[in-house]
Formats: sequence, structure tokens, C-alpha cells
Amino acid sequence: MNRLAQKTSMMPAMKIKINDIPESGLTLTESFDPVAMNLQTPNLIFEAPVKVTAAFVKETDAVVVDVGVSGRMQLVCSRCLETFHCGYDGRYQFGYPVKGEVALDVTNDIRQEILLDYPMNPLCRENCRGLCTRCGANLNEGACGCTPTGRM
Repeated sequence: MNRLAQKTSMMPAMKIKINDIPESGLTLTESFDPVAMNLQTPNLIFEAPVKVTAAFVKETDAVVVDVGVSGRMQLVCSRCLETFHCGYDGRYQFGYPVKGEVALDVTNDIRQEILLDYPMNPLCRENCRGLCTRCGANLNEGACGCTPTGRM
């Protein structure tokens, strides 16, 4: 078995039998290890388990799933390269045709949405001044002295 297949097979699952969904719907809440879900990157680390709440509603030949995801992240600012911490809250909705299906596993779809929701250029704060292009000093800590404005 290759490494990718091993990682996928060890990934925790949010899986449900379709017949277990009552007419009024079913809500599940789970905590997932972000490492086991392969969510970590060099610049983004979930600091604790990721909490996932999924509400399953059965329709005629489909199941609609409303998902809420929350967690705590450590990121690297794209301007000043400092590490900072922030919360993560994501909301997603999925629809699945289930005619002839016995079970539904939404784990990979949740994982994919979290990955797509990663910030492309995270900022420690909206007005982050970044680094001096000449000396590399963090301009959030004050002017570097390279030029009167502290920036080349």
C-alpha cells in the first residue's frame, strides 16, 4: 500500500448509514485530529482537534448535509513572517444523491472544503507593515533606519 493510501485509510470518518437518518434529521458532532485528517501545512497548523458538526436531512433520493467546522490555527503572516494565532470557523453545505446507497461518508468532502478555505495570504493584522525590503527588519516593530520612512 502506498503512503497516500495509508494516510487515507487512517483518516477518521464521519460516516452514517442512510437508514439511520430519521425524518426529522440527524446531527452528529465529532472532534478530529488535524494531523490524521492531513490538514497541516508548513505555514498553517491546527493547534487542537477540529470540531465538526454535521446536520443530515434526508430528502426523496438525496441527503443534504449542513456542516460547521471550528478550530484554532497557528499561521505565518505573509507580510512579516511572524507566527500568529486565530480561530477557524467554516460553514459548508453538501448534497448527495443516495438512491441505492447504504451509507454516506462526508469526511473527504469536509477535508477538501477546509483545505480550499485556507487563507492564501494570511495576515497577522489588517495593517501589517511587513518587512523592510532592504534589511528585512519587521516594520511592525518600528522603523528600521534604512531610509527616513523605514522602507526601500
